[in-house]
Amino acid sequence: MHKKLTLVNTFAIGLMIVLNFLFCDSAKAQIHTILYYQNFDSTFDHPLPPGWTATSTDSVGWYVDTTGSSSDTLTFGSKNNNLVVKNLYGNAVDTVFTNGISTIGYDSIKVLWSCRNSTHFADSGSTVQFAWTKNGGTTWDTVAFIQNANSSAWTWIQDSIWINLPVAASQQLTIKFCWIGRIHNEASGTYRIDDFTVSGISYAGINEVNDTKPMPIVFMQSNNLLNIRMNNFSTGKVEVKVANIDGSLVYNSMIAPVDQTINLNSLASGVYIVSMIGAEGTFNHKLIVNH
Repeated sequence: MHKKLTLVNTFAIGLMIVLNFLFCDSAKAQIHTILYYQNFDSTFDHPLPPGWTATSTDSVGWYVDTTGSSSDTLTFGSKNNNLVVKNLYGNAVDTVFTNGISTIGYDSIKVLWSCRNSTHFADSGSTVQFAWTKNGGTTWDTVAFIQNANSSAWTWIQDSIWINLPVAASQQLTIKFCWIGRIHNEASGTYRIDDFTVSGISYAGINEVNDTKPMPIVFMQSNNLLNIRMNNFSTGKVEVKVANIDGSLVYNSMIAPVDQTINLNSLASGVYIVSMIGAEGTFNHKLIVNH
C-alpha cells in the first residue's frame, strides 16, 4: 500500500510540473492554477459525478459511459470513462450541469475539455452549446467556442486553445457550467466530453516585482482601515490603486514609501484588488471589504 501511494504521489507531482510548464507563457509569465478537474474516471456507469445534474439521465440524455472510447490518445488525456450524449433517443434538448466551483482569489478564468464529436452526430444537425452562471442558474451566459471538425478521434476543443471567460467569472464564490445538447433523432452519433478543466491566475501570483525585492505587507483592520507596511518595497513614491472585480477603479493615490493607513469606509462590501506601483515593479493583493 505504501509503495502504491508513493507512485501515485510521484505521478501527481510530475503532472503538476508539466501543467505549470504549459501554462507559463515566458519566464516572467503568469502561471495558471488548476481550480477544478473532472475526468469522470471515479464514477460508475450512468451516474454523474457528485454535484453534477442533468435534465435527463440513465442513458437518455447525458451520462457517464464506461464502455466508450476514452481520451487516452491525447497528451494528458484520461484513461477510462467519459461523459456522453447520444443521438438515438429522439429529438430533445438535454443539458448537463457541473457542481459549483469557486474562483475566489483568481482571475483570467479559462476552461478546456477534450471531446469526440462524431461525424454522425454533427451530420444529423445535433449541436452542443456551452454556458456558465454566477447566480446559481438564474441566468446563463453562453460562451462561443470553435468546434473542431467532425471526427471519430478525440481532440481538444478549438485546437487546444482555452476558452476565456468574461471578467465577471473572476472572484466568484460559486460558478457553474453546462453543456446544452440539441439532439436530432438518428440511428447513431455521439458527443463525448472528458478532462474538463477550469484554471485561473492567483492574485498572489501576479506580482511583477523582481524576485529579490521585498514585498509589502497589506492587511485590513476590523474598522476598515487598510494598513500597508512598505517592507522596503520602493525607494520612491508609490501609486496605490484599488479596483473592484469588474475592473472599475474605486481608489487611487500617490503615497510616500513609508508605512501607511488608508481609510476604506467609503467602499461597499465586496472583493477588491489593491495594486501598488513603484519604480521597482508592481504588487497586487486581493482585499475583502466587509462592513
